[in-house]
Amino acid sequence: MHGELPYKGAYAEQNLTAETIGFDPTRIVLSALPEGLPTKTTVKDMNAVNFLILKIHLYSGQVSILALGPLTNIALAIKTQLNICKKCGYLDANIAQIIGSLFQADPNSDFNILFDPEASSSMVLTAHFPSIVLVGHAAQLVTFDSSYIDSITTTNTPLITLIAKYYPRNLPMWYEATTATILYSDLITDAFSAYADIDISFSSPFYGQIHIRKKALAPSYVRNVSFIQSSSTSSSTNLLEAYMLILL
Repeated sequence: MHGELPYKGAYAEQNLTAETIGFDPTRIVLSALPEGLPTKTTVKDMNAVNFLILKIHLYSGQVSILALGPLTNIALAIKTQLNICKKCGYLDANIAQIIGSLFQADPNSDFNILFDPEASSSMVLTAHFPSIVLVGHAAQLVTFDSSYIDSITTTNTPLITLIAKYYPRNLPMWYEATTATILYSDLITDAFSAYADIDISFSSPFYGQIHIRKKALAPSYVRNVSFIQSSSTSSSTNLLEAYMLILL
């Protein structure tokens, strides 16, 4: 329906050849993780939706949700308890992270939305969060390359050694740039307020794509969001701190 996606992340098809040589970081198998499997324990006897609801109630008004993938769990949490949105700080979502060809995937057909458009459209982007921040093109401006490695390896720590050795090269730092907007809001250089909606029309050729509109052209059920186009995320210190926050 959507054409070939250039990057599927954890949802990519199994590649036994890549796993055998230890170069398939998108799948959680030991052979794909030469640095070893994670050692932290998981939360037992609780799924992600209930964990999210519990923490929002426990820290009412202090929780800001950082969404770096499909919004299904957030939608399920809202459907379970509609009032939790008002108890959050804000929702910061990375929703435009894929660059594709002119005729296939592009920043307006992000996989995080395509995976579950109904969750994004009818639940999350219309929910009563105090604020919703969508990080678009800003999340694609910084690439993990040799110059970035040189800038962070001036300090030698186990984490930096791990990043420098195993982080895939020449991929945009989608998650780090998005996380940095929470840690350092002053980095934002270009943002605007608009009304965001996802096309979930039956048989629509634009199914799963995001539409950004001004108020006069927006459907009545659509709410305003802040859309970040660019930010000064070239600082290696800021991005490293953002990376560490993701790992915590």
